[in-house]
Amino acid sequence: MTRIETKYDIGEKVWFMRENAATSGNIDSIRTYRNGYKQYDSNAYGFKGITENYPERDLFRSKEELLNSL
Repeated sequence: MTRIETKYDIGEKVWFMRENAATSGNIDSIRTYRNGYKQYDSNAYGFKGITENYPERDLFRSKEELLNSL
C-alpha cells in the first residue's frame, strides 16, 4: 500500500484567497493527483459549499501567512 503525505488534514482550518478576499475554511476533502509514473504529484483540497478545489501551494495555516505571501 502506498502512503500519501499531505500538508493538511481533513477538518483542519486553513486560509486561502477566494473572489479576491482572504477566506478561511475547514478542509472537507482531499484529492491526490499523480503522474504517469505512479508517483503522487500534488494534492488539492475541497471545502463544504465551495465547488473549487485548492492546491496546497494556495493554502496557509494563518491569515498572516496568507497576507505575507501576496
